[in-house]
Amino acid sequence: MSGLATLLRLRLATGRNALRALRYQSRLKIAFVTIFGFAVWVGLFAGFLNGFRFISFHIPELKDLLVEHLLLLFFMTLLVMLAISTGIIAYASFFMSKETAFLAATPTRFEHIFSYKLIESLMFSSWAMFILGAPLMIAYGIEGKQGLLYYIVSVT
Repeated sequence: MSGLATLLRLRLATGRNALRALRYQSRLKIAFVTIFGFAVWVGLFAGFLNGFRFISFHIPELKDLLVEHLLLLFFMTLLVMLAISTGIIAYASFFMSKETAFLAATPTRFEHIFSYKLIESLMFSSWAMFILGAPLMIAYGIEGKQGLLYYIVSVT
C-alpha cells in the first residue's frame, strides 16, 4: 500500500473518531450548531430563490443575460476565495505544522506527504463552495424549472 493511501486512511480514521466523540458533547451545543447551520443554508436558499424570482418578474427581457453574469460573478468570487484560502491553509499545513515535520522524519516519500497535505488543504478550504453553491444551484434549478438531469450534473 502506498504512503498516500496510508495517510488518507489515517485521516479517515481520525474523522470517524471525531464523529464518535460527538456522543460525549453537549446535546444543546450539537443542536445549536446544527439548527444554526441549517438556518443559514435555508436563508441562503430563500435569498437566492427570491433574487431569481425578482429578476424573472421585473426584468424578464434581461433575465438570461443577467443571471448568467451573476452566476459567473458568484463562482469567480468563490474561486478567488478558494484559491486564497487554500494557499493560506497549505502554507500553514506545509511549513508551520508539527505533523509535517513528523511525517518528514518517517520513511514516507515526500511526494506522498505533499499530496496528502494538498488534499487536506483542499478539503478544509472547499467546504464553502459546497455550502454556498448548493442553495444557489438548487434555487436556480427551481426557478428555471430544470429537470432531474440538471441536479445530477450540478452535483458532479
